[in-house]
Amino acid sequence: YRAVISPSPTVRQQARIIFFGGLVAFAPITFFFIMAALGIDIAWYPQVFFIPMLVIYPLSIGYTIIRYRLLDVDVALRRGLTYTLMAVLFVGAFALVVVALTSTLGITLGLNNPILMAVFIVVIIIVFDPLRNRLQLGVDQVFFSQPMALDRLLQEYNRELTTAVKADQVADILLKYISTGIPDATPYLYLPDGQMGCYRSYVNHSNTTISMDSSLVSYLRQADGVLDLAEERTWPEPFVENRATVEAMESAVIVPINTGEELLGWVSLSDKEGHQHFRQSELSYVNSLANQSLIGLERATVIRRLKTRMVEQDILSRFIQALNFTTDLEILLELIYVNYQRLFGIEDFFIALREQDNHQLYKIFHVEGDERLTELEGRDQIVTDPDVQQVARTSQLLMKKDEDGRTWIIAPLNAGASTIGALYTCFRDTAVTIPDRQKDLFMVFADQSATALERVETNRRLQEHAQQLEIINQLNLSLTSMQELDPLLELILDKAMELLDTEAGTFMIAVPDTGELEFRVVRGPTSQELLGQRLPLGTGLAGTAAQTGRPSLVNKAEEDKRWFANVDADTAFHTESILTVPLIRQNTVLGVLQVINKRSGGNFNEADQRLLSAFAGQAVVAMENARLLEQTDQALQQSVDELSMLQQLDRDLNATLDLNHILNITLDRMLTMCGGVSGVIVLLDEEGSPSQYVSRGYDRSFEPEPEMFSAGLIGRVIASKEPHVTGNVHEEPDYVVINFRTQSQITLPFINKQELIGVIAIESDQLNAFSPELTATAVRITNHAAIAIANAILYQKVNEANLAKSEFVSMVSHELKTPMTSMRGYTDLMLSGMTGELTEQQRKFLETIAANIRRMGRQISDLTDISRIETGRLHMVIEPTAVVQVVNETLQTVQPLCQEKNIRLNLELPEDLPPALADKNRLVQVLTNLLSNACKYSPPDTETRLAFEEKMFPDENGVDKPMILCTVADQGYGISEEDQKKLFTKFFRSEDANIRQSQGTGLGLSITKGIIELQGGAIWVESELGQGTTFCFTIPVAHPV
Repeated sequence: YRAVISPSPTVRQQARIIFFGGLVAFAPITFFFIMAALGIDIAWYPQVFFIPMLVIYPLSIGYTIIRYRLLDVDVALRRGLTYTLMAVLFVGAFALVVVALTSTLGITLGLNNPILMAVFIVVIIIVFDPLRNRLQLGVDQVFFSQPMALDRLLQEYNRELTTAVKADQVADILLKYISTGIPDATPYLYLPDGQMGCYRSYVNHSNTTISMDSSLVSYLRQADGVLDLAEERTWPEPFVENRATVEAMESAVIVPINTGEELLGWVSLSDKEGHQHFRQSELSYVNSLANQSLIGLERATVIRRLKTRMVEQDILSRFIQALNFTTDLEILLELIYVNYQRLFGIEDFFIALREQDNHQLYKIFHVEGDERLTELEGRDQIVTDPDVQQVARTSQLLMKKDEDGRTWIIAPLNAGASTIGALYTCFRDTAVTIPDRQKDLFMVFADQSATALERVETNRRLQEHAQQLEIINQLNLSLTSMQELDPLLELILDKAMELLDTEAGTFMIAVPDTGELEFRVVRGPTSQELLGQRLPLGTGLAGTAAQTGRPSLVNKAEEDKRWFANVDADTAFHTESILTVPLIRQNTVLGVLQVINKRSGGNFNEADQRLLSAFAGQAVVAMENARLLEQTDQALQQSVDELSMLQQLDRDLNATLDLNHILNITLDRMLTMCGGVSGVIVLLDEEGSPSQYVSRGYDRSFEPEPEMFSAGLIGRVIASKEPHVTGNVHEEPDYVVINFRTQSQITLPFINKQELIGVIAIESDQLNAFSPELTATAVRITNHAAIAIANAILYQKVNEANLAKSEFVSMVSHELKTPMTSMRGYTDLMLSGMTGELTEQQRKFLETIAANIRRMGRQISDLTDISRIETGRLHMVIEPTAVVQVVNETLQTVQPLCQEKNIRLNLELPEDLPPALADKNRLVQVLTNLLSNACKYSPPDTETRLAFEEKMFPDENGVDKPMILCTVADQGYGISEEDQKKLFTKFFRSEDANIRQSQGTGLGLSITKGIIELQGGAIWVESELGQGTTFCFTIPVAHPV
């Protein structure tokens, strides 16, 4: 039964072995009984063979127990003794029965009597189980009382364990049952301390802690069964390596509780009282308890971890929420410490931030022994610990042990992509090991703290920046109202010191004659001694700034040789950092502004330098207001004159589109404005080569080749597209002599829409004749002229294109009309009967030919009319037209094309369709073109749909009006989206191979679109490549008279 249906493969295998063993053991005696029942003589069969074969059955059971490692010595002895007693009883009983029967009946009965043996075996089967159970109970009570008691304790423990859900409950129950089962030994239980990263005694019987990284723990994590430590020579190697720890645990026996991958703890037993040895049953009992405790501890561990995660998530959530609502730095620092202390139980805590100016780390928060030491905080408390500096530099978490064995954990304060400092603490317990989960949590808290610190610092900088802007705005208002120089200089210096919150400052003005710097305003301890003194240019920090025109930032003044150290000699003032900014106007230094020592004790940085430079710029503006006012008036007048000249030039240039006239006007104006003696304008073709020029002031024999302009200064400008001005042409190696009087030359490009279209060169007989102002004006003139020249060139190209088009249309019309006239004449003669009587079929064919000749004649006319469509001069007769007539005439032409490719033409023409307001012939032309295209560009055996309906469409004013909608839909090759954009363009032909198979000019759809739009309609296309094409167009409905 178990060999078939048991869910356990081990049980099924055991059952099969015992089944086959029993089959072999009982086969001979079964055979004997069957033969006897059938009356077959089996005297030849030795009955003594029955007993040896019966031994195979218990042997198979024994083999199964040994094979599957289920052997228990006490169990084997108990069962063996019971079965031995049963064997003696059965043999004795059988012998007594044989003797009794022999004496009573007077018949000699042999031991091999089959009837007697059969009866005896039946009796054995009946009494076997009750007898065995009674004997087993007696044997257990007499010889094995302790193992039986331990078995009962195990059963009770298993029931009680099911109610334990916490590790403490499991531990208490386990220790209670060990003490109950082995009262003369003291049990200890070691469990993991997840927060401290070690294993501790559950009842704290000793202060011994074992690190989770210990080799002893690694061994116990994989160990299986009881470890007897009675003899030291049998200790495993990790126990020998950790002898002090093992001795501190006072363990004689250790039983690990593990899953093979995780060590949940271990049970330790002390020596028995009187140093007695542990029995095997006791060790098995403890091992069984440990194995059964594994499930409970695993369950408790999972629950504990879940609760721990929930607590951590709750603390983290509250921490983040508190950080988001904290804007005060001190409160924020205390908040960070309190949360770290609550989560990690630390007593020492430090935060270091990076100084933006010099990137040094300074301690901003210091707690030691759970007490904050503010005297060890501040920007002057520089952190020199290389490990902390390494973490701030690499942005990686670091753990280390100091010389006292304490564990330090240092985390970077990562705010986004930048590291603003470091956060670090130590654990005073030398046995503490930080697990990975604690490291990750420590890092998460550090990241959140960094974000909050960065936000507070950003808010502080924004407030400081807003205050500085307010100071600058107030200064601007004050500067505009001050006209006297000395009060203005004092205001500038006072506001500069207020802007950067400095202790001292000076304002020096450059003396125009000597270039020296004069101390005009001084704030600080030596103000009276310095006031009025002069400093030579290039001397000291201020003189160097004035000489170079660059700001100077010095944060260690005593180490800079340019600083006059004797200034502080007789005062208590100590100069540490100096920021010097020159006041510059058009490359001329007007003075120097200098501020000294920040009140906060910090260093000046580049942001301070930029701010003071911007402030100095405002001061320069105030000092130069009067001079700029006069210059502004003068510049304004010049600008007005220039603007008037440009307006007149624009009017002259826009009055004509004649290219030569525009070139001559431009050249004359440039010669007049620049005072030149000669000049030339060179135009470039599309390839950038000189193609056309006009000139003034050169010798009459001056007739250069276009290639000549590719060299010289003109060629340089053509290559660079940049203006070129030379004050002395004889110093230019590229100059080509054209006018011997030329001394200086200005060469400017004509650029339109970032393309070079030409170059102008103006030559003067004076050296350095073209000032920067004159050059700027000349550039503006060329910019205006470039637009007019480009328009004239474009107009010239359009005229040339129109002329070429007209010539082409005229040629095509002439070439086609001549043969068409002959064909039409002969056809008409045949139809008139002059060539003989025609049959009805011949007449129909000739009429079709004549109709097509007439239509082809109109198409030839369309080649001429296409230009008229573009100009709106196409002659059309717009009148009410019956759509059915248009369709009938169209089908006469299109039907042969459809029949040739077996294309079915489906017509949808409502009977109540109103007449269209259109030109009948042009409408026939439109339908013929669309249906012909549908046939040409569709594969054979397809369908084409021609449908008409009346529908409302909005006009250009948005008012709906009735229109006739015509739809031509085929099942052809389709049109790509790219080709649809160019479909109605003249001469456009798709590159699709299917389209290219049919001939065409690319004019049909362009003419169709023009005809429809001239009749007040619209046309559009809907198509998908490979899915067919649908053309739709609208024609106005003819209103009834």
